Amino acid sequence: MLISIHMYSIQQYSIAARGVWYRSTENRSWFGGECQGCCRPVTDVFLLKTHKCASSTLQNILMRFGDRRNLSFALPAHGNYFGHPEPFSRSMIPSDMTPSWGFNIFCHHTRFNMDESSQLMPPETIFITILRDPASLFESLYAYYDLLNHTGLTLDDFLKSDRPETYLARSSSLCGTLRTKPDAFRFGL
Repeated sequence: MLISIHMYSIQQYSIAARGVWYRSTENRSWFGGECQGCCRPVTDVFLLKTHKCASSTLQNILMRFGDRRNLSFALPAHGNYFGHPEPFSRSMIPSDMTPSWGFNIFCHHTRFNMDESSQLMPPETIFITILRDPASLFESLYAYYDLLNHTGLTLDDFLKSDRPETYLARSSSLCGTLRTKPDAFRFGL
C-alpha cells in the first residue's frame, strides 16, 4: 500500500511539473506503453540553494546528472558560496572558470539576483528552489547552530522570552542569520 501511495504521489508531482522538468514534444503515456522520443531531460538548471531544506541532496543529484552528461557548472572561486551577503553577480565567477559555451547548471549557495542570473544562464533555464515551513526551518536552524549553547535557553524558553534578540546578540553572525527572514534574504529581498 505504501509503495502505491508513493508512486501515485510521484505521478501527481510529475504531471504537475511536466513542463518544468521535461521538454515534451508530444503527449505522454504515464502508465503502460513506451514514451520513446517524446521528451528530453532539462539540462539548464539554476538551483537557489536554501539552508536546512534538503537542497544539498538536490544539489548532489544535479551535480551527478551534470557530470554524467558532461554539462558545465558555475562554481565559486572559493568555498561553496557566491557572495555573502552581497547578491549574486556574474563578476563573482572568475573569467578563467567560465567556459566559452556558458553554464548549464548553477547549484551553489547565493543571494538571488534575477537580472544577473538570467544573463548568466541559457534562455530556457529553469529556476528552482526548496522552501520549508518557517517554523520548522527555525527549529532546525536552532539545533544546527547549537543555539542552546549560545543562548543558554531551550527552544521553548527562547520562544517564550520577551526579547529573544538579546540572546542572539551574543553572536552577531547568528543574530543576523536568524533575525532576517532566511528565505526572503536568499531571494534577494
